[in-house]
Amino acid sequence: MEQYKAYIHELAKAGKDTVFFNSGQHHASLVMGTIFNYAKNDVRIYAGGFSGHVSDTIDYKQGLEKFLRGGGNLKVLLQESKLEEKTPPKIFELIKYYHLLNPDKVQVKKHPFKVRKPGLEDEIHFTVADGKMFRVEDNIETFTAVGNFNSPTESQILETLFDKMYNSEEAKPVHFFSDEKAVLPQL
Repeated sequence: MEQYKAYIHELAKAGKDTVFFNSGQHHASLVMGTIFNYAKNDVRIYAGGFSGHVSDTIDYKQGLEKFLRGGGNLKVLLQESKLEEKTPPKIFELIKYYHLLNPDKVQVKKHPFKVRKPGLEDEIHFTVADGKMFRVEDNIETFTAVGNFNSPTESQILETLFDKMYNSEEAKPVHFFSDEKAVLPQL
């Protein structure tokens, strides 16, 4: 794992246009944390419902907190059917805190869509950041994915897809956020 961590951080730090692969929730968490650590402006996440296998890890939470504390813009699009299956995921405490501080910078919606790669049955989830970084999870059960820290062409395709779904009439705001006081959760 340390070798993979060093490899991922080197790719991100150098901003290399190199495709990398990850498998399993630990690699997924590391890659997501790295995306958050290197993103400066915008992160868009299309996910099922934040099961916690990846989003409740320290790499993920610390990376997201650093990104949001730095003033980054976060848009999350979650599958409606996954949200109805359970209570709000733990990562929402952190997202809620920053949403309450600045609702224009941290937004979450739900939708009825399922995204699939052309010609395949399996659903995908993805994250895209700053118009150049992405991670596409092509097996949402095993968290296997492909990514790149400097691919504007692929990232633009994902941003366009995300924005089309996010801005559609079917996408509705998630009402996990009340008017309560913002309290930073313990990571």
